[in-house]
Amino acid sequence: MRKLLVTTAIVGLVVAGMASEASAWTRKGSVTTGRGTYTSEGSGSCANHACSRSGSTTGPNGKTVTSQSSGSCANGSCSRSGTITGPNGKTVDTTGSITKTGQGTYDYSRSATGPNGGSVTNSGTVTVTHPQ
Repeated sequence: MRKLLVTTAIVGLVVAGMASEASAWTRKGSVTTGRGTYTSEGSGSCANHACSRSGSTTGPNGKTVTSQSSGSCANGSCSRSGTITGPNGKTVDTTGSITKTGQGTYDYSRSATGPNGGSVTNSGTVTVTHPQ
């Protein structure tokens, strides 16, 4: 799950970071599962190839997880950092970067450090091919 969140954030930053005009957004929604209803809200803005966002999700037990991140893009590279805070106040710090290395080819790296100092890091190459 953490990999998905970091990858999604990096890809989103690549797209959002390409806009140079200022823009802002807000989102609210909820989903009901077998465990109850989860409600989320968030907001963000982008200007001059830099974006920031914050959000929160509250579960059926009333506990809330919050997140904040920011990032920027320049010269074919994007980077981001963020913090996720759990309902107990403990945090996970995340970082990531992606660089265009060729036609449809990108190198990425990402890491997350937990509240007790443990960390997960990985990197790789993504190749995007378009259907013909």
